[in-house]
Amino acid sequence: MIKSVVFDLGGVLVPEARDTINSGVADFIGKTSHELSSRTSDLSQRVHRGELSLRDYYEMSLARLAITGISPEDVVAKHLELYDKTSLNMNPEILELIERLRTNDYKVAAATNTEKEIYKLSSRRGYYELFDYNFISVEMGMAKPQYQFFGKMLDELGSRPRETVFIDDFVDNTQRACEVGINGLLYENFTKLQIDLRALEVKID
Repeated sequence: MIKSVVFDLGGVLVPEARDTINSGVADFIGKTSHELSSRTSDLSQRVHRGELSLRDYYEMSLARLAITGISPEDVVAKHLELYDKTSLNMNPEILELIERLRTNDYKVAAATNTEKEIYKLSSRRGYYELFDYNFISVEMGMAKPQYQFFGKMLDELGSRPRETVFIDDFVDNTQRACEVGINGLLYENFTKLQIDLRALEVKID
């Protein structure tokens, strides 16, 4: 029997901003998205684990790309501007689903990879107040799809893997959840999510 339902934020509750940010920042610094991501991919998980701030990340990225005349602070400002524009509106269907699940006595949680600065912005918007539990990469010092992330999540929820549903729009994350026995659901659209939840006998009506 399912006891806990866990939602990703970007790409599920709010629009996914990653591609928009990558392309917008790359254009801002005069590089392609591929040039930026290929030279900095090893830094992204460090940002999500809270080891680097966005300023640290862009300072190191600009140095690696030999870019001068643009400050890390300017790039951080562009990053936050793009996030703000892309992720402003919450999905009303997901909001209603969260409320129904809580009414039906499920533990409802968020599990998100984020950056320190975006975490503060999301907190001000009240995203985390929607949930009973919040698993936030920069606070935990670990990020999806690390095994440790899911282990910590299960421990705090007090749910067995088979009693837990994890909803995410990235297949690497849902696959890893399935590897540890969690019911990982790849979010593609709300209709499919409803079908998937009913197949697990989750009460959503």
